[in-house]
Amino acid sequence: MGCGLSSRGPMSPLYTNDFTPPCHELAPLSVQFPENFPPSGLVTNENGTFFDDREFIKQCQIVHIQEITLYFEKYLTGIEIHYYLDGGIKEVKNCSNLPSKRYVFPMQNNDSVVACEASHEDGKIMSIKFETFEGRILDVVGSGGHGKQKTQVNLKPQRRAVVAFKGKLNAYIEGLRVYSWKLCSKR
Repeated sequence: MGCGLSSRGPMSPLYTNDFTPPCHELAPLSVQFPENFPPSGLVTNENGTFFDDREFIKQCQIVHIQEITLYFEKYLTGIEIHYYLDGGIKEVKNCSNLPSKRYVFPMQNNDSVVACEASHEDGKIMSIKFETFEGRILDVVGSGGHGKQKTQVNLKPQRRAVVAFKGKLNAYIEGLRVYSWKLCSKR
């Protein structure tokens, strides 16, 4: 798949849609994820509610994340993404109803998240750190401090960037995974 054209300018590192992005686990899940998700990206069954953000970007040729917002209390309670998809903006929000602090991480036109680090306990995220291609960092720790287990994902050497999240949503997000697509930089 080619890089396509974008009205965002020649410096934008856009993602190329390969339709089978690799999965990187940031926190384990005690039950299995459902096999298939409907276009809503949400499945509710006897094990809880599950989300998969890939459903919103499956048919898009040009994707860029404009903003990621994290919601934290003791644990991660929500993730909100503002996508630039084929010329339009799409908002995807997976959050619990718990009162939480909000941390907004705007992306520059020529930037993308290429590294993630999470600390967790029992599949719940207690802290998360994002680093962008340009070296910007968002580092958030919940009110309970860092978790005992830590997971890191570095996509920069492969010129890949985070494009979607998948997890289980109850009071807190559990079993978080990230998906990455290849960067298509015009640099």
